[in-house]
Amino acid sequence: MKSFIVVLTVFMLYSGAAWADRADKELALTGDCPRCDLSGKKLEKANLAGADLSRAVFRKAKLKKANLAGCNLTGADLRQSDLSHADLSGADLFGANLSGAKIKKTNFTNARLAGAIWVDGIPCSASAAPGQCR
Repeated sequence: MKSFIVVLTVFMLYSGAAWADRADKELALTGDCPRCDLSGKKLEKANLAGADLSRAVFRKAKLKKANLAGCNLTGADLRQSDLSHADLSGADLFGANLSGAKIKKTNFTNARLAGAIWVDGIPCSASAAPGQCR
């Protein structure tokens, strides 16, 4: 029984590491990474313009000064991420969660924020104009 638990634990640790490696490789190779877990990653100044990052998890990620212009971030988890000085112009953030995110000088020009959860935890209006939450 003990050996089974040890094998299971090692498998679980390896599987988690493999998942993180897959996300890093997919993002580096294709620029797209839908449903990837990028929690806590340091992606400062990353150029991800136009990438498909739908339903990706960026919880507590460092995206300061990142170029996310035109990205598909629908349903993305951006809770407590640092988006300071990032460019999200034209990005689709429908259904994204920005609760607790840092957005100092973030560019949301023409971004689709309708249906997103804003940094204060309140949903954006379904009829919000591009670049506007309410």
